[in-house]
Amino acid sequence: MFITTYVDLRIAALDTDSSRISESQRDEILQQHGVTADDLTTFADVHGADLEYMRDVWADVELRLDSDPDAASPSGP
Repeated sequence: MFITTYVDLRIAALDTDSSRISESQRDEILQQHGVTADDLTTFADVHGADLEYMRDVWADVELRLDSDPDAASPSGP
């Protein structure tokens, strides 16, 4: 959930001139994934202190951003 949502948010932002998305775009992406901004914040709060886990999460985010977005797997955190 976190990884695929974050990747989709970043891809949408990278597709803009400013590298930022509007609130409505953000809300649409969050809704597509069935999560809220608070869900993402809670995930980071819960797992943020586990450095090894978060390193793996960000490595997966980076891998998906560097690969074909259509190939991103919906599995994982």
